[in-house]
Amino acid sequence: MSTQPIDGERLRFTDLQRRIAGISQRMQTRTVRNLERDALVTRTAPQSSP
Repeated sequence: MSTQPIDGERLRFTDLQRRIAGISQRMQTRTVRNLERDALVTRTAPQSSP
C-alpha cells in the first residue's frame, strides 16, 4: 500500500510509519483508513509478481 501526501510524494505504509514516531501499526492503519474514507488520501495496492 502507498499513500500520496499533500506534497505529492508517494509513500509506502512502512515508510509512512517510519516518519511518524511512536505510532503503532494499528493506529496507523485506522488513521489511513479514515483519511481514505474522507477522500484525503488514496491507497493503492502494488501489483504483485507471480
